[in-house]
Amino acid sequence: LVADNNICWNSVFLMIERTFKFREAINFFCAVKRDGLAYNDTLSNEDWLMLAEIYIILRLFVIVTKILEGNGLTIPSIIYVLYLLFNSL
Repeated sequence: LVADNNICWNSVFLMIERTFKFREAINFFCAVKRDGLAYNDTLSNEDWLMLAEIYIILRLFVIVTKILEGNGLTIPSIIYVLYLLFNSL
């Protein structure tokens, strides 16, 4: 799994994305090791739903970041992208 770090904001997005990729294995591990894990160390269905909501929001920022990378952007295109972002939140 990818761990969060304090340098790149998108590390949380990548961490959640990787968590979903290994969701089946994580759930299996938590089920097998249930006796050795505290309740807070497992992911409930509500936790998975919350992660999905956070993932959707962060994904918007990843998309906007990719669009705004590089040279050649005009002010109107930046304003339009920000308008789309604000309307999506």
